[in-house]
Amino acid sequence: MTATLSDSASFWASIAALWGAAAAWATYYDNVARTREEWHAGLRALLSGLLAEFDVVSDWASGEEGSRGYEQGPPTEAEIRNWSRPNRQIFSFECPIIHNLTDSPYVADLAPIVESVVKLSRSITRLYNYYEEYRTYVNSRPALYDAVLKKMSSPKDGMLETEVASLTLDESQYRSQVFEFNKTIHQDLIGCIDSTDSLCLYRAFRTARESLKDFRSRPKEPGFPKWYWLVHVVAVAAFVKGLFLTLGWIGVLR
Repeated sequence: MTATLSDSASFWASIAALWGAAAAWATYYDNVARTREEWHAGLRALLSGLLAEFDVVSDWASGEEGSRGYEQGPPTEAEIRNWSRPNRQIFSFECPIIHNLTDSPYVADLAPIVESVVKLSRSITRLYNYYEEYRTYVNSRPALYDAVLKKMSSPKDGMLETEVASLTLDESQYRSQVFEFNKTIHQDLIGCIDSTDSLCLYRAFRTARESLKDFRSRPKEPGFPKWYWLVHVVAVAAFVKGLFLTLGWIGVLR
């Protein structure tokens, strides 16, 4: 009787070990699979947000297909009129993902695009730092601001050539400085296809956009390592062996 109880205890202990090992692996695999899926879902959401911000930046970086940007050389008459207006403003845009990409928990996964996105962030920051300097200059001279605007025929058309002579020396210098600020913003900081500055917005945006395109065209996230499948087989075998031993014990397979 004692031997029978001992054998029974040993038998069920072995069954518990087999099924326990299979259950432990199933629980571990389920946790890993869920964590991986949550991680990749977060990464996909980040990339979607990055694409949305690129669409916004595109409007400022002359990002449409075939655009050459603001080319170097003498500005057109329309550009001279527009860039001489002290009330000309650029409305800022928010791009927190671009600016904070290196703080993301997914930065290791995004390694192929980090450098180009960081350069784009610097290009945007440089543009708006200079723009703030421009607006500070314009707004710190309210008397000149009002005087120049009053001598314009309309805010839309800007200063007409016949009205330049009506400006005082200070007003003329003020208008010229406003023009130079805007010329720098457009031709240098935004730039064009022939710009030699890799940090101009035109080039930095296209470089980052191309790296993101290449990144998204890569094969989908890799599956589990091959050894996972080996452990799957072992776990299933352990469960099946335990099942057959149990059925044999209770006499079903006799």
